[in-house]
Amino acid sequence: MAGTNSEIEAGLQTQYERAQTLLAENRAIYLRMVNELINEGQLAPQKIREWLGLSQPEVPKDALEPFDAKLREFERRHSQRLTSV
Repeated sequence: MAGTNSEIEAGLQTQYERAQTLLAENRAIYLRMVNELINEGQLAPQKIREWLGLSQPEVPKDALEPFDAKLREFERRHSQRLTSV
């Protein structure tokens, strides 16, 4: 078995070059994000949407309900295991 794989190495090089191009093209936005993280400790979704020129997504009010139910069921099962040990 060869110590390297030329196809994988070529693919990695291609993706590395693509990443470098994206970073260079979007430098101003990335610097804004870094400064926001340094100053605020987090990135507000609304600011990211503004910086990227994205519209406000329409999210249904009940979008989290299925996940909430699954979380509650997980917590219930987990707490039962802890009390039965």
